[in-house]
Amino acid sequence: MLTNWQTDLLLDGEAQSSDKTTRTIDLPRDGHISMIDLVFAMTNGATGNSGYSNGGTQGTSPWDVITKMEIIANGSKTILSVTSVEDLIAEAIRITGKIPARTIDESAAAGQNIHVPIYFGRFVDDKLMVIPNGMYNNGNFFDSLQLKITYDYTISTNDFATGTFTITCAVKKLVDNSPPQDKLIKTFQHKEDYTTVSGTTKSINLTYGPALFMRSIQVKTYEAGIAEGVDITKLQVDYNSLGGGKVTPFENEWNTVQKHNAMIYGLAPLKFNGKGFFEDTDVITTRVPDIKTFNFESMATISTTAEYAVRAESKAGDQLTMGVWVTTATGSDSAAYATDGAIFWSVDTDVIPRYAYIDFDESKTMNDLLDTGGMSALYLKMTDGAAGGAVVVNEEFVMRAIDFRSS
Repeated sequence: MLTNWQTDLLLDGEAQSSDKTTRTIDLPRDGHISMIDLVFAMTNGATGNSGYSNGGTQGTSPWDVITKMEIIANGSKTILSVTSVEDLIAEAIRITGKIPARTIDESAAAGQNIHVPIYFGRFVDDKLMVIPNGMYNNGNFFDSLQLKITYDYTISTNDFATGTFTITCAVKKLVDNSPPQDKLIKTFQHKEDYTTVSGTTKSINLTYGPALFMRSIQVKTYEAGIAEGVDITKLQVDYNSLGGGKVTPFENEWNTVQKHNAMIYGLAPLKFNGKGFFEDTDVITTRVPDIKTFNFESMATISTTAEYAVRAESKAGDQLTMGVWVTTATGSDSAAYATDGAIFWSVDTDVIPRYAYIDFDESKTMNDLLDTGGMSALYLKMTDGAAGGAVVVNEEFVMRAIDFRSS
């Protein structure tokens, strides 16, 4: 055999027949699944769609089409469960240091798409930590294995066009005939969400138990127009040992955690960009609360003697208020331009925007995983610095595949 890897194309731009449903995809049963490549594509309505950058007041973001994603084994064993594809994109950035490809174009009848890679290992092509597949005791390791994608697809001239939502799904497998019971499996599951309340500390009961090793906690906090480290200022993990007292293995400031994550995960500056339609005083909501640099470029002239000039006149968290006006051939300014014009925008950041990781496996060796088997309680505590932040908490655990199968 020339390679131990094989990629299967399960869906090739499959158009979805419903605007709101759950699409169930049967995953391969031969070979250990290392990652799944998903591309969600859609076409804007006849008047465009400003849902991402919010240049106008209408529209739906491509990110908001998917409301839940799950991978379920044997009908009830949850390997993956998230309520936003952005949680998986943050995971991909964590593993690769790069932003998955996307096309953000808010013009009329334009196509938009997002790439959502799901990695099941500690790093790309991890041969130990996978979704185990293959034969075991004269049968399949799992009786069934399914990916479930729940979506809610808004149809209008200002959102997306009818029948244009498509899914492409490819699966990369390790096909070296290694025993599935010798593998490790990681689970990544939604735990809780809430809205921050200023001046309080939110405590969440985390999962713990025998043979369950916590690898990380992913915390997302977002409020439009609010900078990082405002809605949540500090993160802390406490646990009670069986027969013992309280232990605090982690405590740090939100902004410091993000900067530490960026160093450990090898992040280069991340560029988020798109094509929007803006007029003077419109606001771009970039979803990047820690904007380092930004850039705009208009793509059309107004007449033979004048063209757009664009700038950001103020910044608040992830929001940039636009200044759009007309310059004449002599370079003098005229009145603010009050008609939407096509503008390319980009912003840079050096952290994973809106996400912080409490990571117990920074070396990726699994030598320091948090063994929850000897605990009587496990808590995540978050200090709320301001009200109105939408918080999502996801847990990542590692188990021996055979223990997961029998749990």
